[in-house]
Amino acid sequence: MKLGRAGPRGFVISVFMLFMLSGCATISLPRDNEPMGYDYTNVLINRSNFSLERMADSIISLRTVAEFKKGNGEIVKRESFGSGIAVLDKYIITLHHVAFIKALEYNTPFGVLTEPAEKVSENLVLIINGKEWPLQRAIISEKEDVAIFLLPHGVSVPQFPQRIGNSDDLRMGNFIYLIGNPMNGGINVREGIVSGLKPPEALKDVAQLENIFMVSNGLNPGDSGTPIIALRDGSPEIVGLAQGTVMNSQRIGWAIKINVIKKLIREYENKK
Repeated sequence: MKLGRAGPRGFVISVFMLFMLSGCATISLPRDNEPMGYDYTNVLINRSNFSLERMADSIISLRTVAEFKKGNGEIVKRESFGSGIAVLDKYIITLHHVAFIKALEYNTPFGVLTEPAEKVSENLVLIINGKEWPLQRAIISEKEDVAIFLLPHGVSVPQFPQRIGNSDDLRMGNFIYLIGNPMNGGINVREGIVSGLKPPEALKDVAQLENIFMVSNGLNPGDSGTPIIALRDGSPEIVGLAQGTVMNSQRIGWAIKINVIKKLIREYENKK
């Protein structure tokens, strides 16, 4: 194309047509049976079905009390608090390490000290407006670090208001919200991105690498079990539960993929 011979008007038209053609060539729309991927920004948020306040209000408080018997016969009680969310009108989902106290531990200036002791009892309750309701176990997997309980009969709690997503669709750089509960001091919303889909080998002793993805916003104690939200064409979906962070780091955390939890629920329901 010889733009110099087209004259000013011809040059403008030619450039416009070149821009249109090159722009169209780079657009790839999904087929009808191919869902759009997750967004890399939050500028497309659909305000009609997006409310961080409703999501925050649906996070459920959990309390665990365990008793350990020491070698001298002394009974020692330990208590912990955590978070979960209600889904599918009948399940409360959280993480195993949130719901259960694994060992008798003491915090010291040199780190956590574990004392040999036998766990003799453990009870987990749901807390609603100061009232406690015991929870019935449905799916407990220490290996996957997942704990799923049945919502007590007759108890009504706010269901998590967003769709359950597909963590297989996540890509590095996708925009996310973390609706956490740092230090169990109250709900706190943070922004971040999916910072990695291939977790480092250094995490293999604390997580199933194939079950997690990395997030840029460092997590805090208390955040475990709280939702990670991604946006699909501006609409929010839960894509994971916050699981852990690299200590002494500022921006390195990870979450369990929601598909791990979906698979466990599907297997549980198929066994009924």
